[in-house]
Amino acid sequence: MRQLELSAHHPIRLESVQYLKCSFERLDLAGEGPYRFPDFDVNVLHSTVVDDLQGVLALEVVSQDDPEDSTAREDARPAPAVKFAFTIISMFRSADYEGATANLRSFMEVDTPSLIAWPYVRSFISDMLTRSGLPEYHLPLLQIRTRLEAPTPVEDGAELE
Repeated sequence: MRQLELSAHHPIRLESVQYLKCSFERLDLAGEGPYRFPDFDVNVLHSTVVDDLQGVLALEVVSQDDPEDSTAREDARPAPAVKFAFTIISMFRSADYEGATANLRSFMEVDTPSLIAWPYVRSFISDMLTRSGLPEYHLPLLQIRTRLEAPTPVEDGAELE
């Protein structure tokens, strides 16, 4: 078997981030506050291996419309200050080694590419909102989703292996 020496570098790296779509709409802030930043959805539009050594991820972040009219209830949440939609394309490249394509396919099937691209999304949205004159805002950090298997029940008196 051939050894791969990467000097502590991961064999798959982020090659580029392309900003495809960016739209911000500052909502009517004529009234007195308080205002809030909207909730948002993160969608993976596309995640695939393009060739043997390159993968592509399309990630979209869109603010959610407020389902309730803030004037309908007295205890309603404050109105959102902004709406936004943002799409990026991230390109990942694998080092050329035996089994690289299989590893790249596995890499692109999990949340890892989204988590690697997320700091670029957070930074860009924060910068654009600040430039529009809104208060400083940072999208939250995303947590890694893990899949935990339920433990196998052990019957009374059974020995553990």
